[in-house]
Amino acid sequence: MRRWFAAGRADSVGLAMLTIVDRIPHGHRRVPWPLPNLWLGVSTERQKEADERIPDLLATPAAVRFISAEPLLGPIDLSRLPFPKSCICDAADPHLNVLDATVYCDGCCEGPERVDIGKLDWVIVGGESGPGARPMHPDWARALRDQCAAAGIPFFFKQWGSWREPTDDDGPFDTAKGRMNRPPAFIVKPEDGTVHCFLPPGPNHRCRVMLEVGKKAAGRLLDGVEHNGMPEAER
Repeated sequence: MRRWFAAGRADSVGLAMLTIVDRIPHGHRRVPWPLPNLWLGVSTERQKEADERIPDLLATPAAVRFISAEPLLGPIDLSRLPFPKSCICDAADPHLNVLDATVYCDGCCEGPERVDIGKLDWVIVGGESGPGARPMHPDWARALRDQCAAAGIPFFFKQWGSWREPTDDDGPFDTAKGRMNRPPAFIVKPEDGTVHCFLPPGPNHRCRVMLEVGKKAAGRLLDGVEHNGMPEAER
């Protein structure tokens, strides 16, 4: 790949180069940027990975910059990423909204400040599949869908993974049976995605029952809608 860049072939391909990485290595910045056909993304499974990886992504020029929240294993708020610089009013703990490239602080009297850091162009969301797959709480996917809709960012819902919410067509199920239920049924906590046979103590109004039905049966409809949002790269 490094020799391919050095030979000057990177921008002569007729197709877009779709690349997803866990981290943006420093070596990428030694090649000529931006490549006009490079779509560059990072994986963001939880808020922790989003906080760590998205700032490096936005600091790296590309035709399209996106995140792949797959498997989505926790809630992600794209409007509250840590921002290392001080706010315009010198308030503590400023936050970066990567959907509109603004910085704001809670209680800041000056309002949001636009920064020259760029913003995300695309958000991909999907659940985990395969042996030992963990469920994706529905509110996590809905929250990212709603954040993108409010900011006008294309949203692509790839799959539920191995788990989905029950539908009216599902027969009776009993989470007390756990994996003995057919299909396996558990209660999922929104805070951390842990599974339970019974409602955990404390506030639990956002806990959801999820059924392990397999990737094909789970499908890719979110609230009955197929989300196929795609960015339009400049040509």
